Amino acid sequence: MRRPIGACWSRILVALLLFVTALGTAFGPLAQIAQIAQIAQIAQIAQARAGAAASAAILRSHDWRTPGYAAAAGGQLFDPDCLPLRSAGINVPNLLFRRGLNETLEWMRRHHLRWMRVFATGHNLPADRAPRDAGTVAAALRALLTRVEAFNAAHDPAESIYVLVALTDYYLPGVPGDRHAFDHPGFRESPVLAARWYRAGVRQFDFDQEHGFGRLTGLPNYQVFYKPWVEQIVPALTGSRALLGWQLGNELKARNSPRNGNSPDQAYDWYLAFTRDMVDTIRALDRNHLIFMGAQYVAELVDWEYRPVGDPVPDLLPTYRNLVQRALEACGEHCWNVWGLTGYDFNLYPLDDAALFAQAGVASIYTEYGFTLGTLEEMRQRFGGDRATAVQNGLSRPWRDLDGRLHDGLWGVPDMLARAPVAGVAPWGSPAPGPEAWLDADSRRGITGAPDEAALWSAWGEIAGRLGAANHAADVSPACLALSGSTLPAAPQDARYFSPTGFRIDLDPLWSYFTSMGGVETFGYPASRTFLFLGCTTQFFQRQLLQQCGVGAPVRTMNLLDPDLMPYHQINFSTFPPHDAAVAAAAPGPGTPNYGQAVLEHVQAVAPDDFEGLPVRFFATFVNTVPGMDPKADPDPSTRSGQALAALANLEIWGFPTSRPQYDPRNRGFVYQRFQRGIMHFDASTGATKGILLADYFKGILGGRPGPTLPPDLAHQAQGSRFFGQYCPARPQWLRRPEQLPGTDTTFALEAQ
Repeated sequence: MRRPIGACWSRILVALLLFVTALGTAFGPLAQIAQIAQIAQIAQIAQARAGAAASAAILRSHDWRTPGYAAAAGGQLFDPDCLPLRSAGINVPNLLFRRGLNETLEWMRRHHLRWMRVFATGHNLPADRAPRDAGTVAAALRALLTRVEAFNAAHDPAESIYVLVALTDYYLPGVPGDRHAFDHPGFRESPVLAARWYRAGVRQFDFDQEHGFGRLTGLPNYQVFYKPWVEQIVPALTGSRALLGWQLGNELKARNSPRNGNSPDQAYDWYLAFTRDMVDTIRALDRNHLIFMGAQYVAELVDWEYRPVGDPVPDLLPTYRNLVQRALEACGEHCWNVWGLTGYDFNLYPLDDAALFAQAGVASIYTEYGFTLGTLEEMRQRFGGDRATAVQNGLSRPWRDLDGRLHDGLWGVPDMLARAPVAGVAPWGSPAPGPEAWLDADSRRGITGAPDEAALWSAWGEIAGRLGAANHAADVSPACLALSGSTLPAAPQDARYFSPTGFRIDLDPLWSYFTSMGGVETFGYPASRTFLFLGCTTQFFQRQLLQQCGVGAPVRTMNLLDPDLMPYHQINFSTFPPHDAAVAAAAPGPGTPNYGQAVLEHVQAVAPDDFEGLPVRFFATFVNTVPGMDPKADPDPSTRSGQALAALANLEIWGFPTSRPQYDPRNRGFVYQRFQRGIMHFDASTGATKGILLADYFKGILGGRPGPTLPPDLAHQAQGSRFFGQYCPARPQWLRRPEQLPGTDTTFALEAQ
């Protein structure tokens, strides 16, 4: 049982005085006696909080998964198929704003690297390259992610590459409009985001800088520029399958400033409140992707050096554990998902974080890792003198963990991943050699361009290859699969939710298309969640399948009655017209002069309003489907261009006719006509003409279960289809035969929300 902090106060003061002058700390000595008093405040406040923190019986879960996207569960990362994603990545913070993406992707594939980290703000970019607004960044990210998605589609899923986006940088240039300051007496390499930047509600503040750099006035807090920046970037990329997640920032810290009257605990409170606000802000916009914290490690975040000369000081550990507990509890409506780490030169502080977060079931990932070049003696002290050997095998130097256990040697990357444990690691300064790689290189801590570049890349490639083989050999994680049913938030009961079917239209592009093209009257109710189908983001409706094939791409309907999807003409004892190749071939091609007018005239000729004396209204139904798009509404020839546009809008819903009108042989009161994307049905008993709920039947084929949407006659015809009975929750991607449906993940797709 640990002694209360107050009972050990004299020993804490001695330790504080010792590490003011101690050498070998991870981030330099504290320079002012005033800071001792400030740091001591953490211990005093922690004493008051320790009881409540220690007695907390249940932590909020930091796990997250949306089917079809990367997940965090039980302290691990998983790919969209719920296979482990313990992996190595690279840091290319400026790749959004330079050439070299194709070379980077191929380099990563050859070296078995699975993720890259880019910065939305860039990092140390010249002013002429730095982004000037969120729209520019969103467009650059969309282009990058679209290219990565195409790359992934062309390769084995085990080689898929993901992108982690840091939304800002602690250092320059940062979000346009944000201002940086010299905030710490022990660090003068660069101005940074001062602690008051995290303080909500105070939109401007003044700051007295360290190192004689003067006083700054009117600095904005995070709500002025950063939060609107996030709110514009995040929703533009919510549907990307190549996006690993959002990192709140790079190496964000909330360091105390005695000169400005900010205590360590006060600064940390601001930081945690900022975290809660921004996690909820992102989660309200994006329910698909993971959210990563952006600190280096807790000790650096709050200046609490509990390892002043290497081994942990027992009397300082309760405060450190309390600081970690507070980070774990920094949840608003939602919790962050992954703790980010930075580690150089066998620094033990990030390992401590990884151990404590793992005990709480929370994943950690080294978003930045490496060893620092210097003089021969400096390099011998830091990592034994050989960086490639240090990466692979560690260093024979004893160290002690948080529980007092003595270890014979410092861990190389393979041991660190397995024993810390951490879910991933990315070396710093690691762009693929090629165009403008120098913008992401680092001559002191990086790989590319360094004297030992070849040996380092060989070491990292070997490590990444072993990780990939282990992932591939692993089974699907039941804990990951179970997440979607237990932790996905209930769908909001708003205008986008349809209780008759229990599904919601979550994605903005699909919702906009649905509402603008006629809503329920045109498409029926939503009949699935959004999921990945044949390489495109897809949602089933009762009459249609809507798809968006790439971030920012237009939404389109599928040709549901194409031979590969639903070539059938007998469904639920109704007999529909079969596909007539001659009728289909007569349709005008897109290159036809006055194409829209040609479409209108062709449909009117093939799909009549009267059929053998019956008012079937097939042409009228075609032209009246999309609201406000009836080309017959204005017969004035001068408006033919508008009529043509209206014809094309309705063509998008129905496609061209692929049969002539035909009676149902069992009921001459029913007349049908087949189109590329639907079947019109005239019922003489009511005089109504409507579209058959074909997509409901296709959903039945996918599910493979007999019932109203899979009647016996349809089941018999569809048994040879590659879609038949594919939906299977017990299999990876919830597919029985995934090799037949490339680019498809039906996980939870048909489970009501």
